[in-house]
Amino acid sequence: MTWKVISSATARWTFQQGVYSLCSDKDGRGMTSVLLAVVTFGVCFATLLVAVLAGEAIYRLVSPHLLEKPSGKGSKSGGAFELGEQEVSEGVEALMESIGPPPVEKCLRRHQLGDWGEIDDENRHLNGVSLGEGGSLGFESFYTMEGGTVLRILTFEDGSGTLLLTEEEYQGALLSMNGEDPQEEEEGVLRVRSLRDYMVREGSPKEGSPKGG
Repeated sequence: MTWKVISSATARWTFQQGVYSLCSDKDGRGMTSVLLAVVTFGVCFATLLVAVLAGEAIYRLVSPHLLEKPSGKGSKSGGAFELGEQEVSEGVEALMESIGPPPVEKCLRRHQLGDWGEIDDENRHLNGVSLGEGGSLGFESFYTMEGGTVLRILTFEDGSGTLLLTEEEYQGALLSMNGEDPQEEEEGVLRVRSLRDYMVREGSPKEGSPKGG
């Protein structure tokens, strides 16, 4: 291969131009790389910021429902449920004749709105689970009335009805069901009738009375 001879001045000029071009290309690539890194960082940071803000918004929206704990007076989530046909026992009739229907009606409204009164923690938890499952476990409430009489309110699992009875009747019914007190089984039979019939008989105003589905 034959070498091409050029003058020293030409060689020097060519060399200088080559070095200049090399430096210019290198600097250009360097600036491009830096710019690309800055843009990439900015995009990542913006994406992260949006994700954090979205997560915070979702947390604020969902957390009240996930972390809600029942208060001492019951879970007041406002999730009313259907009471169905409402029946009262003889003991509750006697209670209403003693203190009047309004206090009992008030407890029934509290029950329907998820205020379980003084029910124990286990049943309070079951009530909360039942609320989340459309009433699949039924509902139970417990209230101490004027004079010390304890009122129990039970809504059946299928939502067909709600029963109001006193604590004494409740315990007697449990003993009768369990066969633990056979001699008093007949006396322990729970007699109930429609709350609506009682109200009609007593001429109690219908306004404010809870209504079943």
